[in-house]
Amino acid sequence: MDFGTLAGNDSINSRIHEMLGTLHPEDVPRFVRKFRRDPDELCFHTYRELILGAHLRACGWNLRYEQSLSGKTPDWVLIDDGGQVAEILDVVTLHQRRVVDSAIGKAVSSHRPWVGWVSTPPDRLFAKLQKKAEAYASLANELHLPYVIALFGEFTAPIEPCEVHHVLYELYGGVFAAVPTVAGTLFFRERLGQYEYHHFTNSRATLCSQIIRRSSRGN
Repeated sequence: MDFGTLAGNDSINSRIHEMLGTLHPEDVPRFVRKFRRDPDELCFHTYRELILGAHLRACGWNLRYEQSLSGKTPDWVLIDDGGQVAEILDVVTLHQRRVVDSAIGKAVSSHRPWVGWVSTPPDRLFAKLQKKAEAYASLANELHLPYVIALFGEFTAPIEPCEVHHVLYELYGGVFAAVPTVAGTLFFRERLGQYEYHHFTNSRATLCSQIIRRSSRGN
């Protein structure tokens, strides 16, 4: 189906159309509405949600988008063979601090070079992940479901898998130890036009994630 222009960039627009074809048909209209209606800042996040969902569905997982659970709507849920929700997944994007992110954006949009040093302090990543972990902890506990955080790193906020590992397992005892409701973290980023995925299992989790467990075996 032709949805017309959903992104200003022809390459991204084509990719969106391709990924929409991997989704459950009932989830497609919600993405189309968001891409047509929302400002660029929100569309970028929606695009990352779509990338994750399309990737996992291509891996054989039956993911559904923004399903209502006890009044909340996590980005994705995994549906089991019996048609029941089996896991919760929610996406968080790691940005640079707003003042730096804004300066980089203005330079890029005006075709000027931006000169500076970008990094992601471990404390900032810890706080970001802990906040996202707590956002759905009560829901996961209430419904007795594994909860997976999907972390995307923007190019303006570079982060390496080893740094994610440090924050999840070591810094201040680790985010996983602080929030055992989180079954694991899926870290994904873009490299030379391709997306790579790294999976981290929480051995202290209350419940195990099928997605993280099976994906980790394949790494």
